[in-house]
Amino acid sequence: MGECNYYVKARFASSEAAKAAIQPLLELLEQGDSAYNYWQKSRSNPRNRVRQQPPAAGEFWATFRNEYPLIIGFLGDFADSLDWDNGLAGHLSCMADCQTQIRSLGTCITQEHDEIRLKLASIWHCADLSMLEAYFIDKLGAIAAGSISEEDLEMDEDDEDEVFEDGFYFDAIDLSRQQDLT
Repeated sequence: MGECNYYVKARFASSEAAKAAIQPLLELLEQGDSAYNYWQKSRSNPRNRVRQQPPAAGEFWATFRNEYPLIIGFLGDFADSLDWDNGLAGHLSCMADCQTQIRSLGTCITQEHDEIRLKLASIWHCADLSMLEAYFIDKLGAIAAGSISEEDLEMDEDDEDEVFEDGFYFDAIDLSRQQDLT
């Protein structure tokens, strides 16, 4: 499956509010990475030599709810879905433990004044970050949030082989069109 980098930018009322959101965000992503791995191991996989039957929805969600309470809150209406096997595909795909990324790829979360900038490396290219954007606003107190992937920007033929810095993608996220709640 194809992968690409995703970029999320969120604006807060102050730099102090942005700084206060970083630790809860790290906790969400850490738990999300673990939840993603549990979900993948539970899914049916025709490539497994030993074919195991995936758990029933009730069994899957009981374990999931017990082990990953932050992710249950993150998923909202998707939690307890009968089609957990495929239904979570685009939503859990954006979960990456930044602590691991920090050790292996460099910092994935930066604070620029009243903004948090989050880079999610090597994420499934069909991931849906709308719930993560909503989490920034609803749970972390951001006043605006948006995201973009490397694939979202149309490049000229001349640009196809060019490597752009992360700032290029963050700058492409326009938060001014989003409702400012302040």
